[in-house]
Amino acid sequence: MRLFASTAIAIALLTVARANASPPSPAPTRIQNQRGAIISVEPLNVMELADLQRISADFPGGITVQGGARLFRIVYWTVLKGRSTRASGLFATPLPTTPAKGILLFLHGTNATRALAPSQPGRVDGNEETAVFAGNGFIVALPDYLGLGVSRVPHPYLIVQPQIDATVDLLRAIRQAEPSLRARSSIDLFMMGFS
Repeated sequence: MRLFASTAIAIALLTVARANASPPSPAPTRIQNQRGAIISVEPLNVMELADLQRISADFPGGITVQGGARLFRIVYWTVLKGRSTRASGLFATPLPTTPAKGILLFLHGTNATRALAPSQPGRVDGNEETAVFAGNGFIVALPDYLGLGVSRVPHPYLIVQPQIDATVDLLRAIRQAEPSLRARSSIDLFMMGFS
């Protein structure tokens, strides 16, 4: 069942990513209830090169980190059962600021509480992905999923469509929030996940 859900999410995201490769809007939009519209962007912290290198040292293969990263919580509009609702996620940008090599979208595994969602201080997922990928020039995106993070709706666990909607809308919001993405007509999207 998980393999089917993961495959369905990946196929849907690839389809939507191709369809959304149009030129970006010139400035961030804050239209209430529009899918992917930004509600807020909150800086969480800066992880220096040494911090990210220490985290990446725990991985096999001796991953080298090239720089630090800024981490943000982004709150944005998405949909659930045809109704607008708030969602949140973590995104990290590389330091020093340079054009990103691409976006790494990480779909995290089962998480039972809001407090452990990627955009929360006690997160279980996010630091390792930031170390390996943002530390090497990629923008990193991790949706909290509906029902986790700032979302107050019941978590639609193992229901594919709400996960797809929240994830695609996170990518839309990040594109608006990150100036280096607004200036680009397209960027490579890399996806991975774990459950």
